[in-house]
Amino acid sequence: MKNPANPGEVRTFDFRAPRFCASFHFFVEVDAAHTRYDAVCADIGADGLAADLAQNIDPTTQVTLWLLFPGETVPARIQATVEYRREKRHGFNFLYSSPAERASVEAFIQSIQG
Repeated sequence: MKNPANPGEVRTFDFRAPRFCASFHFFVEVDAAHTRYDAVCADIGADGLAADLAQNIDPTTQVTLWLLFPGETVPARIQATVEYRREKRHGFNFLYSSPAERASVEAFIQSIQG
């Protein structure tokens, strides 16, 4: 990923969990405005997900992701920040508030890995 502070430099991460292809609808709520947008997940990992949105949300924005994983009846509400935006594609980093939130994401990932 390009470093916004220095566009010629590629930004590295200490560790990034692998992401897996997934396709499901969910809501992104911009915390400051309490506005919800429809999104479609493109891939997901234990640390975050990438999704397509019709609206643009600026990087570093705090959001709540309302993730209704396929087969579930109650959405998981997970805090996140927008890591990047490229056209309609947005990357979100999860900010887990409990081990149970992480466990719900990891259980979903296990279910799509087969």
